[in-house]
Parts: sequence; structure tokens; C-alpha cells
Amino acid sequence: MRSWTTVDDDTKTKAGTVGNDLHTVHKLTTVYRDERPRLVAACPDGRNKGTATEWLRSVNCPACLAIPTD
Repeated sequence: MRSWTTVDDDTKTKAGTVGNDLHTVHKLTTVYRDERPRLVAACPDGRNKGTATEWLRSVNCPACLAIPTD
């Protein structure tokens, strides 16, 4: 079973960690599942690895940094 972090606002991208890896900070995007907003990692490396948690830290994931900013 997947778990999702609920999003309070619709800001397009945020920064945060996924699952137990607290060192790699990914770009998090807002997606809608079951009509509710959720945070997921923008890169394939961070997807489906656990719950996304927003942090006020700089993104340091190489795959996320290669993705153009909105």
C-alpha cells in the first residue's frame, strides 16, 4: 500500500525527501489522486519510495535538478 502526503496548497513545486532517505532532497510536484492533492517526487528515482515530506531545503537530487523549472 502506498502512502501519500496531503498538500495544503497548490504550489506547483516544492522540495522534500521521500521515504527514509533524508539526505536526498527531491523536487516534489502536486498531483491529484482520488480528487485530493498529493506530493510526489518529480524524478523517477524518488517515486514509489515512500511518503514524500516537504522540507525548506535546497534540492540536491541530480535527476531533479536536470528537470526544467516550471
